[in-house]
Amino acid sequence: MRGVIIIILLIFFFAMNSCSTLYVNSDYDTKFDFSKFRTFKIVNKISNKSEAKKPSSISFNSVSRSVERELRLRGMTQGDTQSDCIVTFQTSVEKKLSVETTNYKRWRGYWIEENRTTEYNEGLLVIDIINRETKNVVWRGWTRGIDANNTRTQEEVNEIVNKILSGYPPNGQTSL
Repeated sequence: MRGVIIIILLIFFFAMNSCSTLYVNSDYDTKFDFSKFRTFKIVNKISNKSEAKKPSSISFNSVSRSVERELRLRGMTQGDTQSDCIVTFQTSVEKKLSVETTNYKRWRGYWIEENRTTEYNEGLLVIDIINRETKNVVWRGWTRGIDANNTRTQEEVNEIVNKILSGYPPNGQTSL
């Protein structure tokens, strides 16, 4: 019985870890008073200067809804061109290569190595909060995740944006 419980716990542990491939970071202006921000406006801007196109309307709308939801939960309201801050985000996907070398077995005094090469996509989502008056980025949050080519449901996008914005506003400053 004890062995069955251990196996179930191991399966649960590996299943939970396989879903958590997101690495979230944030940075902000330590001297800025974030309690001044009560309204926001989400702007669709070109995500990368080398790219001549904006994010697809599907990804823009999905991330935009999630950002709006998270900022409303933090006491902010969506405004117009005179909003206190401007929110932009950038997305990109980069092909990565993973090489794993393992000692497979020993045969006649030699180790036979096995190399496994895996190609995967790594996605990046960056959310910037910009002071409308100065046009300076005062807060930035970002995440990297594996297998960015998979289509994400709105719930998954909500979870990703929630993790990024978990550090906003910094130091517990609120807009209320």
